[in-house]
Amino acid sequence: MWPFFVPSFLTPDYTWPAPAVSTVRRTTPPVPAVPGPISRWLCDRTSVEEVIAMQMVRAAGIPVPRVLSCGEHVTPHLTREVSILMTRLPGFTLVNLDDPLEVDDEGPWLEELKTCVHAMREWEPPSQETICSPIGTALRSSRVPDHIMGPFIDHRSFYQHLFAPASQHGFRSINEYNEALATARQLQQRPYKVKFTHGDFKAHNILINNDGHLSGFLDWESGGWYPEYWEFTTAMRFGRDSWWYQVAMWMGGHEYKEELESDRALNLLTVDSYIAF
Repeated sequence: MWPFFVPSFLTPDYTWPAPAVSTVRRTTPPVPAVPGPISRWLCDRTSVEEVIAMQMVRAAGIPVPRVLSCGEHVTPHLTREVSILMTRLPGFTLVNLDDPLEVDDEGPWLEELKTCVHAMREWEPPSQETICSPIGTALRSSRVPDHIMGPFIDHRSFYQHLFAPASQHGFRSINEYNEALATARQLQQRPYKVKFTHGDFKAHNILINNDGHLSGFLDWESGGWYPEYWEFTTAMRFGRDSWWYQVAMWMGGHEYKEELESDRALNLLTVDSYIAF
């Protein structure tokens, strides 16, 4: 009797070869159709929005896993969840340290990642007012109230949502609270363009191959259209002067130092609304 044969690429620990180096597109890739009979409204955490974001950035030449399949299932709590079957990319994940960033000593991955980030920021949004997922639905983020928000038809409603849970809890005085609130509200006083954003731009979401090239840009759960500063301030809110803080600053964060201070103040005001989830 012939033994049951399973192709190696179907085994859980199979790693797909590094994708061929390609030119990253600076023009907006098409938004793929929502795959199969999946509800775009009732998914939690891993979501159809993540699938669409991955397909968009992959079509633009950015190294992300290939989505092989995705499906919706009902949990014991009668909520809907989406599972994604994707390829495993080669390479090792970066680790944030307290070391100084020496740009000249880093491998080619640093410039390659910068190219990816800046290319996405040139894509044309559906609107300069709308803040939403790639398919116009809610955004998911670990740093917002209840970890989900929107979609928003304008920046005003976006900030109303972010500031709604502001609390004096954790402040030593009302003056300290008012000072933080004034600093945070500076975000509402400036106009910002809408840019395509990864949303969780952290070291552990970056894969580097043994040859020093970028081999993977992972975890697109929070991907979508945000105010232009969001990518960098989210990456730099914690670990001031850490190695990854310096990476994000070098890639463009230096343009948003004032926004970073406002974003940190916003975190102090609203952290109770999402830290326990």
